[in-house]
Amino acid sequence: MDEVTLYNAGQALRGIIEHPPTPSDTAVILFHGFKGNRGYQPDDLLSQLSHALVASGFTTVRFDFSGRGHSEGNYQKMTIPQEISEADTILTYTRQLPGIKYIYLLGHSLGGVIAGMLAGYYHDWIDRLVLLAPAVSVKEFARQGQIWQSRFDPFHIPEQIMIDNVLMDGRFLRTAQTLPIMETTAQFSGPMLVIHGTDDVVIPVSAVKEYQRYCMNCEVHLVRGGSHTFKGENRSLVVQRVTEFLSRK
Repeated sequence: MDEVTLYNAGQALRGIIEHPPTPSDTAVILFHGFKGNRGYQPDDLLSQLSHALVASGFTTVRFDFSGRGHSEGNYQKMTIPQEISEADTILTYTRQLPGIKYIYLLGHSLGGVIAGMLAGYYHDWIDRLVLLAPAVSVKEFARQGQIWQSRFDPFHIPEQIMIDNVLMDGRFLRTAQTLPIMETTAQFSGPMLVIHGTDDVVIPVSAVKEYQRYCMNCEVHLVRGGSHTFKGENRSLVVQRVTEFLSRK
């Protein structure tokens, strides 16, 4: 395992690269969601995914976005465009890793939005895409004036607003209102897998219909009884499904 520090907008982004026993020509970049991190505990979703992917012969790349985990920055001032910029920095670094010819992206929740849009921007660099409970609904939430338990005037967004117990800068919602999430993601035409739990109370399962409508090569798998983080016995099923999808020839 290699520890890596990159810089974006003057802030240190810290991450790890895990290598399989036999050198791999394929790297999988994993992006965490809102309030998440790259995975520090063995039972964290991204930790389990990375472990399984490395065991299957992939190199994995995991970073904390700014303000999370070991990375520098103030998470309360985070915006989605900012995280896309950070993901761009991570992608650029990964492309330069010795021996890497193919790059797959995987994102959970808000990290799924990041991964999808990054794949759209760099559709000629990315070979496969996996979105787990992607938070595509964040745009509609921002436009309707309610995101989870927080209500606000979408035409007069406050300077600060409490979102899932985090006092966020209002720019998070202002920028989310006009994000071309699906239009950008649809530029990626390679193999794509979307997995969503039917019991997800954070992002409605109906969100997967957006990807089916916009993306031409999108495979959808619904996890019966699955939560937003696929806890319990569903976790192993998700890890297996992701590993099988990325291992296809």
